Amino acid sequence: MTDAFTQSAPLKQPRSQALSGLSVLVTRPKHQAGSLVQLLEQAGARVLQQPTIAIEAACHDSQKPVIDALAQYNWLIFISKNAVEYGLALIAKHTQISAAQSIAAIGKATHLSLNQHGVGNVCSPDQGFNSEALLDSKAFSAAQINQQKILILRGGKGREHLKEVLESRGATVTYLDVYQRQAAPLLLRPDEFATLDIITVSSQQGLENLNSLLDTQTLEQIHDKLLITPAERCSQRARELGFIHVEAAANATDNAMLKCIIDNVSASCNNNDQKQ
Repeated sequence: MTDAFTQSAPLKQPRSQALSGLSVLVTRPKHQAGSLVQLLEQAGARVLQQPTIAIEAACHDSQKPVIDALAQYNWLIFISKNAVEYGLALIAKHTQISAAQSIAAIGKATHLSLNQHGVGNVCSPDQGFNSEALLDSKAFSAAQINQQKILILRGGKGREHLKEVLESRGATVTYLDVYQRQAAPLLLRPDEFATLDIITVSSQQGLENLNSLLDTQTLEQIHDKLLITPAERCSQRARELGFIHVEAAANATDNAMLKCIIDNVSASCNNNDQKQ
């Protein structure tokens, strides 16, 4: 699960009232949901919020030796916007990033967040929002990173692919966990889930937490709702969990999620018109 929700381009105005009369569930962490909620409401939707992930700063003894040795790293890779927020705050308490160190970001939203915090000259891929896209860039070829020390700032356990590939190219890689993700408490009543038409999830962990959060009866009620995910891998997992109507957006940004929702609603309306 990356956390790349905020777009790197201005929000596009949704098609006027394209979602009128529809109820949409947003499952993002509360502090990251506002712009998507706004876009959905502008498009006429009734929006309910049920965060499935709660994010907070990580604090543990293993951070100190990594922070103390920060100047030894050639590269700092920020996995997400949350890694930027919590990582820079943790670093600022103890030391600072050297001008000689190179900075990389996974996804445009993470890149933008670094810029907004005053960090310039950030390396991030022009295309793609994931680790694979960063690994495909020239800066992370074996010729460039062999013998380099790389620090990955992240939020606890996740995919090991980035670390494994970097190490296979000759780099020494260390993790610094700067935030942690917890399952959020249930806020909505079962009857509120029954009123939904569309459900959005922004990560596979969010999907898993939603599945764990709800009882069997409520899950059965929502399995036939349109589910919008940020990637095909997440969609595949949703189908394994029992969801029937699953569509993957281009990525997890607000504009991409909104476009996927509107496109699917429009296609459904067109199909219904043709049947009449």
